[in-house]
Amino acid sequence: MAVPAGSAGSPRTTPLAALGWGFYLAVSWTWVIGMVLPAFLLRDFGWWSLAVFLVPNAIGAALMGTVLRDAGAAQRLRARHDRAVRWFSMVTIAFHLFVLGAVGLSVPGLPDAVGQKGVLIIATIFALVLLALRRWLITALLVWLASLGLGLAYALGGSSAVLDNTQVFGGGFPRDLLLLMPVVVFGFALCPYLDATFLRARASTGPTEGRLAFAFGFLVPFVIMIGFTVVYAGAMVSGHAIGWSLVLVHLALQGGFTLAVHLRESGLSVPERGMTLALVLGALMAMWALPAGPIEWADGMLAWEVVYRAFLSAYGLFFPAYVLYAIVPGALKLGPMPRAGRLVAAITMALVLPMYGMGFIARREEWLPLALGLILAGAFITFTMRRRAESGSMEHG
Repeated sequence: MAVPAGSAGSPRTTPLAALGWGFYLAVSWTWVIGMVLPAFLLRDFGWWSLAVFLVPNAIGAALMGTVLRDAGAAQRLRARHDRAVRWFSMVTIAFHLFVLGAVGLSVPGLPDAVGQKGVLIIATIFALVLLALRRWLITALLVWLASLGLGLAYALGGSSAVLDNTQVFGGGFPRDLLLLMPVVVFGFALCPYLDATFLRARASTGPTEGRLAFAFGFLVPFVIMIGFTVVYAGAMVSGHAIGWSLVLVHLALQGGFTLAVHLRESGLSVPERGMTLALVLGALMAMWALPAGPIEWADGMLAWEVVYRAFLSAYGLFFPAYVLYAIVPGALKLGPMPRAGRLVAAITMALVLPMYGMGFIARREEWLPLALGLILAGAFITFTMRRRAESGSMEHG
């Protein structure tokens, strides 16, 4: 999927500024996905899961700088799909507030460390300070350096717990991980195109500098941040609390930066911010409504992980499906979606949603390839409908 270059003049960006945008991208993309999900994957699937998570994640994000050929392409995509971009930010902000709130409430299964209840407050205050300062590139570098220092202090201090799994890279590739992999690739390949911070970075850099910023940001500083996650993953899944305050500061800094940049770039209206808050409250209420201990129908997960994985369905299903059904056809220069095509898309999403629930929450990964197959089939049908509708309009014209 290559988006044609826009007619607007590309901004002039120095290579040094491009590296600054690279740090901005890396920190804005170090979400509560990159800071939490690798721990769950390592626990469930072993060390191969790190490659399944990191490779499509880093490469998929880095390629956006090449797919969107210049600033005009990013500006045009944002203008045409502004509502979807705002929804992406709304869910992302709600996701971060939920996770930081869950950590702050000392949910079962996380280490009980001193100062834990302040993590959400720290992150929120930090986000508000950043919104006032607006020195984004310098702040991103400083946040990244702070997290790097925290990671080194945590690792060198002997705080990390040994992961509770016996698999190693050479120990085989689990079948369930193989079933999960296509959905992981699907999400990480397409979600970046709805990220308001990515679109801002691409719209602020020239053709060559944009490619440099995205490639550097996601292949160097972002990968290093995931390395920190791997270091404390054992503590997260085992409840090992020694040194956990260092991790909490890391979560607050990275989460606060992500909150700030999405609040700034999304341009959410007051009603949209209210809807975001409602998402957070709904997620916390769902967590409190679920049983306190391991949940049998969720493969023994705790309530907060169930809600966490429910959020993941947005990034593994709804947002990438939107890119496939709504943005890719534009890049292929297909005609508008007919009403029947919208019905096909809606039916497809309704069919695959419970399959995603079975795969992500009930841990029945065999449902995931079938769900993705239906999404791709639905996309093929809607693409065909677009072509036929366009041909029919040309004949009648």
